[in-house]
Amino acid sequence: MLPLIEPVAPSGKPENVPTTGSAPSFLMIVKRSPVDVHAQLLGVSETRQLLEDQEFEIVGIEHFLFLPEFLFRNVGYLECWLRRVPLGGQYAVFARAR
Repeated sequence: MLPLIEPVAPSGKPENVPTTGSAPSFLMIVKRSPVDVHAQLLGVSETRQLLEDQEFEIVGIEHFLFLPEFLFRNVGYLECWLRRVPLGGQYAVFARAR
């Protein structure tokens, strides 16, 4: 796996970049959570564009959280085979500075 980098704003200061998946189950959880009432949900293409606009090179995109916990315990190995399928509950975009 690639090392994670800390998101950086144009000012050069670290910045949190919210990312999420678009799976219906994930969206339902976010919609019902008072903690996420002001959450800004970004799709893969929007996140990718934001990083590219800041001169980052995209080196990978992986999707995860396909299975509920009770299934993950027994067949969690399936998640690594599905990581390129854009149906997971969340995703990660890996990028490096150019």
